[in-house]
Amino acid sequence: AFLTLKGVMSVLDSNIENFMLLDIGGGSNEFSLIKKGKLVDSISLKFGVVFLYEKFIGLNPPESGEIEQMQEEIRSNVLKVKE
Repeated sequence: AFLTLKGVMSVLDSNIENFMLLDIGGGSNEFSLIKKGKLVDSISLKFGVVFLYEKFIGLNPPESGEIEQMQEEIRSNVLKVKE
């Protein structure tokens, strides 16, 4: 999370001091809260795009039930960010 933040901060407008950074990966997603240009908190959740695809998608194109199950997995994991 720290290295991703450093990369983002190197190209971000210096007037932007407060934001949430989301790093979407294959096996995980990292959420970082930045206030006044400093990392305040960070959480890594073990669900990424490859994980979700392998767990839920069996058909091409995906069936609506597969998409709905994947959406519920995403929803339940993102709610952990609030905790």
